[in-house]
Amino acid sequence: MWKLAVAVAAALVGAAGCSTTGAPSHQRLPTGVQAPIGAGRPVRLHTSPCPTSSMRRPAGTDAPPAITLPCFGSPGSIALVGLRNTMVNVWASWCGPCREEMPMLQAAHRRWGASIRMLGINSRDDPSAAADFLVATGVTYAQALDPAGQVPGRLGSPGLPVTIAIDSSGAVVYQHAGQLALTDLTTIKQRLSR
Repeated sequence: MWKLAVAVAAALVGAAGCSTTGAPSHQRLPTGVQAPIGAGRPVRLHTSPCPTSSMRRPAGTDAPPAITLPCFGSPGSIALVGLRNTMVNVWASWCGPCREEMPMLQAAHRRWGASIRMLGINSRDDPSAAADFLVATGVTYAQALDPAGQVPGRLGSPGLPVTIAIDSSGAVVYQHAGQLALTDLTTIKQRLSR
């Protein structure tokens, strides 16, 4: 029986992408426009500022978790509650599926423009490795830090990546654990364009 339980747990983590339990330790990076890269050399992240949120919790139970995170690459912080018309993708530089989907997400960000906001949340990662990856990949959409790795669990996901879409009322209208496909982005765009 325990073999079946282990197999089911492994399948769930595998389906979701990368487990967050073995994530590398990290050092907290102060917010600001410069991030230390490699041996402490600063690099400018070319990401958008964090989107603003109203801090009003929408009616009903479909709201995202009440978590406030520091922005990554720009000053300030962002609250998930109160975000509107936003796709949120939780990722880490050590997560293979996260790395694979990031260029597709950047392409969607360019196509969608201001009609749908995007927010990446870097979770349980080394900020230097994350910044290196963002620069190398050319990611320009807003980023926040989840150094304690609380967001995936609060979204009910055993691993990374995990993506949610928050509509204009502030309700989560889409959630996906694991690597996104183009069909997922089409669904997200449709649900956020209503």
